[in-house]
Amino acid sequence: PGHTLTHGAYQQTGGATPTCAALEWLEKSMGGELEGASCVLITDGHPSACGANRGATEHTSEIAHRMYNAGMRFGCVVVRASQNVARHLPQPVTVVVNKRSELGNIQNIIDSIGGNL
Repeated sequence: PGHTLTHGAYQQTGGATPTCAALEWLEKSMGGELEGASCVLITDGHPSACGANRGATEHTSEIAHRMYNAGMRFGCVVVRASQNVARHLPQPVTVVVNKRSELGNIQNIIDSIGGNL
């Protein structure tokens, strides 16, 4: 609440995939209230930018697992890429959507995080 990830902030990444920055922003904006919360991460590429001057994949994994271990439920939608993009994230549910006919795969995430719509 009260935190906004701006378009300007994204432009500073040069069009990279700043997954760790996005997860770090989410973690901070949740104010430690992660138990029972849900995160659906939608990505089209491997983490490739880290403002903390660390390896982007390792930092992303560290943040994601810390939030998962604190009780956040995760789902990852990989768009137009291989499922390997999400191999470093908590793995309860990862789905790949590379074509329109695969959009139904997202239901697996909804079911996993408790939606059962």
